[in-house]
Order: sequence, then C-alpha cells, then structure tokens
Amino acid sequence: MREKTKGFLSDLDELTPQRVITLMVILILICVIIYFAFKQIRSLIMKAKRVAEINELENAGEVASYTQSQYVSFADTLFAAMNGLGTDEDAIYNVFYKMKNKIDVLKLIDAYGVRNKAFMFGTGKNLSESLRDELSTSEMSKLNVILQTKGIDYTF
Repeated sequence: MREKTKGFLSDLDELTPQRVITLMVILILICVIIYFAFKQIRSLIMKAKRVAEINELENAGEVASYTQSQYVSFADTLFAAMNGLGTDEDAIYNVFYKMKNKIDVLKLIDAYGVRNKAFMFGTGKNLSESLRDELSTSEMSKLNVILQTKGIDYTF
C-alpha cells in the first residue's frame, strides 16, 4: 500500500507545465459544459412551468388576447428596443401596456424565447434576463407597476 502511494506521489513530480496547462484546460472545459447543461435544463424546466401555468389559467377561464404571431411581433419589438446601443424604454413599456392578463405575459415570454443581442458573446438571454440587463431598478419597477395596475400577477 505504501509503495502505491509513493508511486502516485512520484508521478506528481513528473507534472510538467504543459501537463498542468492541459489539465487546467480540460477542467475549464468540463466546467463550461456543466454550466451550459444546467442553464439548458433550467430553461426547459421554466418553459414547462409556464406551459402548465397557462393551462391552469385557461382551465380557470382566462384566454389569450392575441394570436401567436402577435406575441412574436411584440417579442420582436422588445428585442429591437433592447438590441444594440441604448434602450428604448418607451417601446418596452408600450408592449407591456398591451398585455391584458397573465396568459398574455407568459405567451410573450415564450415568444421571446432566448435571443442573442448584438455585441454579446456566449449564450442568449430570455426576456427576464434581457429586461434586467437593460432596465434600471426604477425602470423595472415602472414595468411591474404597469402589470400590477392591469391586475396582472407577474413580476419581472
């Protein structure tokens, strides 16, 4: 037993800078793969929860106010308002003024999906993440007040 330990420790003496760098690169790659896998799994779980909530609201008698293509158009408007340099807060607020109930907000979130903005590296962001990146705390509060005054129980 002692010889195996001694042999293992003697292998550590043979770690060259190239081997250390290789091991570090492999470790970093494994961490990145795990990060993206968890992010993808989280996204799928959140989508499943939204679909279940939409079904529950529809069973309670709530209906969507718009067609799927209209939600996509609203999502495109939001993306354009947040993409590139600067943010068009008024365009964002105008989209949320059009939401009439919680189903509308949930369908808008689904229509937005995950998008890559200009000058962005890595993975895309969903609507909540994009809004948090683009709007200040007071602007987010205003957006949430818009929803609350319409009786929509959803907070970004």
